[in-house]
Amino acid sequence: MPYAKEYPGSWKIIIAQTFLAITVLLVIAISVYWFFKEKNKQTNFKTTFYLSTNLSLVAYIALVIFMRATSSPQIDIINRTLLPLFPLILISITQIITRLLSSPRFNKLLIAAGITLSAFIVRYNHQTNIEYINNLHTNGIGYTARQFVESGIIEAIEELDENRITISNLSGFVLFHTNKFPILIENFPNYRYGEGNAYGEKGFREDDAALILFKSEFNNYYGNSSLELYEKVTDSLQIEYEDEQAVIFSYAPITQQ
Repeated sequence: MPYAKEYPGSWKIIIAQTFLAITVLLVIAISVYWFFKEKNKQTNFKTTFYLSTNLSLVAYIALVIFMRATSSPQIDIINRTLLPLFPLILISITQIITRLLSSPRFNKLLIAAGITLSAFIVRYNHQTNIEYINNLHTNGIGYTARQFVESGIIEAIEELDENRITISNLSGFVLFHTNKFPILIENFPNYRYGEGNAYGEKGFREDDAALILFKSEFNNYYGNSSLELYEKVTDSLQIEYEDEQAVIFSYAPITQQ
């Protein structure tokens, strides 16, 4: 719903929700009015399409209410739940405007409604975009998120020899910062990595490849068993770099120049 995330619990949510509720009720009321007005006339495609659109709108609202009332636990009514309503409302509003335009006495009303709606849309987009932009400026996003930029892992990866094979459980991150796709490993063996012949192990063991493990990705993937598996996978591996976000391992000790 408009402003729901930007202003939780504020009066702006009430205004936005009231505006949406009034719009839907107006669409339904006008549909009923035109239905009774046109019922004695010959039905054409436009009338059938308009009525079917609004019947679908009412039916979906009733379905959501019914599912929330009967489900246990109750389903959450979120934007994705209400998404099918938006094209139906848009079609209905377009049809209403088309019919109103055919009557000159409604021209001033349409101009006033258009200006009001435009001001509402501009205000809503301004609030959402400003907060989004400020959040990007402060915290970054994705592979350029603040925790990665401040940790030093980006510089450590960029300093690796460009001809060196890299292995990682977050290959997109390495590709993004080096333009070089590493070997992707998600399903690690239940032993010290490099001792077996699973995917990537031979290169790690014999070709001095770098194993780049992202801790949060590893923990999220393996859940409760992540700590135990992490200790087995990294047992006695040489640490070349480590911070809160990631660790770079090699199989053999680093050769001193």
